Amino acid sequence: MRYLVETGPQPYSALLAKFRLQTGTLNHHLEMLKELLEQGEDKRYSLNRNGYVAYELISYAKASLSKPMVPKIKGRRIIDSLKPSALAFYKILFHPTRAFKEVRERLAPYLLCSLTVLALSMATTPSMRGYAFVNYLSGLLAVLFFPLIFVRLVYGNKARLLPFLISVFMSYLPTIILNILTILFATLEFSPWIPLPFIIVEDPAYIALMEIFAALFVWRFVLLFLAIRESFKVTVGQSFLTVFASSIVENLLAFVMDYLFRILIILP
Repeated sequence: MRYLVETGPQPYSALLAKFRLQTGTLNHHLEMLKELLEQGEDKRYSLNRNGYVAYELISYAKASLSKPMVPKIKGRRIIDSLKPSALAFYKILFHPTRAFKEVRERLAPYLLCSLTVLALSMATTPSMRGYAFVNYLSGLLAVLFFPLIFVRLVYGNKARLLPFLISVFMSYLPTIILNILTILFATLEFSPWIPLPFIIVEDPAYIALMEIFAALFVWRFVLLFLAIRESFKVTVGQSFLTVFASSIVENLLAFVMDYLFRILIILP
């Protein structure tokens, strides 16, 4: 077909000479292409309308296969789509008040960010199985449901569920660092420091580590405080009391779970 397109109508003898075929073979091919060919009064072969359409389709398909089209999901577009979530993560770190205020209006980027924080928090939890998993899950449920019930009963305020869940998940950001530090320092041994005779204090490295842990707990308390204040639109005092009560419930639940697991271990 390409030969006929490039050269125009050709006689039978020219086709025979061009393709160096036997008469029977050429007749067979012409018979197969009869729907795409036509003969003029001078017995020359040329493409009819269907032939030209078929030739264009074949040419287009051949060009497409020789240069396969890459899906238009380019790195730049992927980066552009992730920018809002990266910005949300940045705001949680450096502008948490603004971040928790924006959750109601911009759910999508903060949803991705909060799910990432929650997944990393679970993934970095030491020995995330058995007791550790139950303890983590019970603490998460306490932080989720206690404020909903407490604020509703005490202050009469309600929160939209999805923004509240996103805000609570984002408040778990400090636990990622806390879990990583716990894993890193689990194998270290701290020796007592004796600056003077009869004066024994803890290893300075251990003291510094405990201070870091305390700072991370305070950071988490502040993030949860902002999450509840913006989700329920309560006052500073009401938010502080809710987080304080929620922390007590979370720790009491952890104590109960620890006690129950100890009983299960002792029982035969």
